[in-house]
Amino acid sequence: MHHLVSDGWSLEVLKTEFSLLYRSLVEGYEYELESVGIQYKDYTYWHNRLLEDEERMRGPVEFWKKQLAGTIPLLNLPYDFSPNELSGKKSSGYRTVVDSETTEKLRNLGRQYNASLFMVLLAGINMLLSRLRGQEDILICMPGAARQHEDLKNTIGLFVNTLILRTRIDKEEAFANFLKRIQADTLKMLEYQSYPLELICEQLKIKYPQLSFFFNMVNTINPNLPVLDNTEAYHLETVQDAKFDIALYLTEYKDGINLVCCYYSQLFMPETIEKMMQMYIHLLKRIAVSPEKQLKEYQGPAKRRKLRRN
Repeated sequence: MHHLVSDGWSLEVLKTEFSLLYRSLVEGYEYELESVGIQYKDYTYWHNRLLEDEERMRGPVEFWKKQLAGTIPLLNLPYDFSPNELSGKKSSGYRTVVDSETTEKLRNLGRQYNASLFMVLLAGINMLLSRLRGQEDILICMPGAARQHEDLKNTIGLFVNTLILRTRIDKEEAFANFLKRIQADTLKMLEYQSYPLELICEQLKIKYPQLSFFFNMVNTINPNLPVLDNTEAYHLETVQDAKFDIALYLTEYKDGINLVCCYYSQLFMPETIEKMMQMYIHLLKRIAVSPEKQLKEYQGPAKRRKLRRN
């Protein structure tokens, strides 16, 4: 299905309902799908009216005006080759796993500070991106499901929006405070996930930011987390278009976290991506053990590691 009419959430709905119907036919019992309260066309009608309402648009416009004020940072990634010379979008990938012990510690850490595992992982990736080049103003993007209304949970359609999180890094700040701050910023951003950022930028008369890093924690509709059946790390020579210089996909399992990093192979060597992901996992392990430290104290022995072609 084309992205014009569906998104990742929609595919999960489709797969789940197909599986339930198929099982009922195989086992010989009747199964009736849960009714859909709102069709996609109903949502689009409401959404277009929302975007035309100046009063209701004032909140998101003011929020993004503040978020994108001043010079919008360009994320300084450890490129092996110049982004200016990118002529195609051939993509490769690297897959690895956060082990079960570390994952459980990260979950407990989140509970301790009233934060989800997603927020802990998001805080960690911002810290890593800051460490790579000493950058203190970080801009990354992530998807917003834009299905805040309960009646939209089983509707097939394109609801997802690309959201931008801008994070200032203060190395003197304690991790607990940083986690609390990034959670507040993210939750505020998610309040406005139904408003296309392209239209917001038009209204603010600013250029749409150049985005190079995509962070996506994949949430399945089924609440019963599956078990990882393979913890091996490996490289993928070819994957579907990364769509960003680096796109990181994380999936939570009962016994670990699956990490798949897709990237433009004209910009990065496989060794560079592997080192980045290993640094990320190492950082998460240090956070899980000692969440009370200042951000600068998580540098560790990898501080001066050079992410260059060997």
